[in-house]
Amino acid sequence: MRVRTTGAALLVMVALLGCDEGEVPIGEAGAAIAVGEWEGYIENVHFASGSDAIRMNITGGQADQIEGIVSFGSGPPPPPPTDPDVSYPEGTKCGFHDAREALPSEGFEHSLISGTMSSARLQFSLQLREVWRAWCELQTPIADTVNDGRYMCLPNSNSSSGVLEDGTCLLADDAGNETSVDCCKLTLCLGGSSGCECTADSCTVPLVPEGVHFDLKVDGDTADGTVVGLGDVGLVRLIRMP
Repeated sequence: MRVRTTGAALLVMVALLGCDEGEVPIGEAGAAIAVGEWEGYIENVHFASGSDAIRMNITGGQADQIEGIVSFGSGPPPPPPTDPDVSYPEGTKCGFHDAREALPSEGFEHSLISGTMSSARLQFSLQLREVWRAWCELQTPIADTVNDGRYMCLPNSNSSSGVLEDGTCLLADDAGNETSVDCCKLTLCLGGSSGCECTADSCTVPLVPEGVHFDLKVDGDTADGTVVGLGDVGLVRLIRMP
């Protein structure tokens, strides 16, 4: 007679017998429940293109560190940045004070941050500013003359700046010298924690859980739940692809 062992029973057996070399740890077995490529939509949320699509690829991990990526909307990911002096992704129009109006960047593959899997509950966060991470890493840190010990990727000053007719922004230094710069660069370099974060050695965007949080229940080949941080609370509906 053949005895069929369920996934839950198998986990109990592994817990009782212990994990010998070559066996899959319990945490990894739990993470495996969500492994795969998922596609679906977010109710009540529309991105710049009008799309409500979401794609999720869970590649593995353990119960307390789920690994994967998430992208939104339609279209391919933007190409890697090559020019530190123009907006990124190419063609992005930033407001003078807030580049976040361009987020999330559709097609960009966001890393899962603080991902956890408890039973069938999958939780993780995203850092929407991650799209600028590689662009920020092209920047050269500049000492902030206004705030001691701080670094930025454009000179800081107490002088005001403005928007020119061609859509670029005017940056004035303490001596009154004016320079035309890309408005996105101005916002990302002088915006503090809303853009690039610099030290004396480099600039980047730290991958910390900020603003967007998912809470999903995985049931076979479906995953449903909520996301907060993309406007109103959105209901997420996902199906695992074959």
